[in-house]
Amino acid sequence: MFKGWSKNIAVSLVMLIGLSQVSRADEAKAPPAPKWYDTINVSGFVDAYYSYNGNTSGTGSVAGDGNVYHNFDMKANDLNVSLVELSIVKPIDDKNPAGFTVTLGIGEAADVIACGGPCGSSAEAPYKNVLQAYASMLLIPGLQLDFGKYVTQMGAEVIESKSNWNYTRSLLFVEAIPYYHSGARLTYTVNDMLFVQGQVANGWNNVAENNNGKYYGIQFGVTPIKPLPIIINYAVSSEYAAGGGTNDALSLLDIIATYNVTDSLSLMANYDMASQKQGVSATQDAKWDGIAIYGKYAFTPTTAVAIRAEQFNDSDGYRTGVNAGTGGQKLTEETLTLEHNSSAIGCLVRLELRHDSTDADSSVSPFIKDDGTGTQSQDTVTVGVVHTF
Repeated sequence: MFKGWSKNIAVSLVMLIGLSQVSRADEAKAPPAPKWYDTINVSGFVDAYYSYNGNTSGTGSVAGDGNVYHNFDMKANDLNVSLVELSIVKPIDDKNPAGFTVTLGIGEAADVIACGGPCGSSAEAPYKNVLQAYASMLLIPGLQLDFGKYVTQMGAEVIESKSNWNYTRSLLFVEAIPYYHSGARLTYTVNDMLFVQGQVANGWNNVAENNNGKYYGIQFGVTPIKPLPIIINYAVSSEYAAGGGTNDALSLLDIIATYNVTDSLSLMANYDMASQKQGVSATQDAKWDGIAIYGKYAFTPTTAVAIRAEQFNDSDGYRTGVNAGTGGQKLTEETLTLEHNSSAIGCLVRLELRHDSTDADSSVSPFIKDDGTGTQSQDTVTVGVVHTF
């Protein structure tokens, strides 16, 4: 009897040893847990362009020489680098609730974003190459907190041309809204059809506070039907004004609606309306508004055509400085963009025809010829090339 038991025990030990060896082999095959740096995504692009302006030779010999109201492709009749961008992102999800975003940029656009032109001694100059730098945390499922410097939630367009339908930016993006904020924002995604965001920041295009006021913004995103996302933004801020106030109320309403008619055809509209207390003088507020209409049709996965038509009404001349306090100006713009996108090699090429015009008299028009005389319109032809990596 004992002899049979010993035999059974020996067999059992052999089986246990075999299972242990299999378990160790499985453990050896299992991949190690990823390090934190393995979860970081790094990407970027180089954005360069050539723009021909029918009004000027681009020599810089007179004031206004260049592409007026083209804040990210300002140079006329010249080859230029608009923006070189590097993005470093640690995304967040339910398993990784903390992350960050750092976006670095150099080029003409970086100066415009931070300082409205060459930075010089501007207070924003030290931050001009840091387009974004913020930490993110998922507090509970669907509720995300961001803290730091980030691009504005306003507008139908963004800083990166490759993410827009046209190469040049709209009048609304250039004149009606801010570019970035420094502060905190809280976003709650209810479901695929609804999200809401609230934020408090130091102001319009401010990293450091320049008065005692703050910028407060709220955003609603609703999708009543799948092809029709709608975003509504509203913000109030305390800003310096021409009338001498240091904490005068500025308010802005921004609405974007996109309708994806088919897989090939999409339409979009953007409306802005804003006012600045004491913007013109101690007794006169400033107001501006505008609307942009877009359409894009993809002939193939790599070729598309896009159009944009818009009107910007700077009724008090506060945003553009033309006829300030005496009627301002009304700007219109029409753009046709042809696109070829070779995603396999990361190259996007756009050819763009654009016409800008103003109702201001030629004597005060922002559009200036080489001989120094004003004109009420501006025609440009631009080739933009963006290589992503």
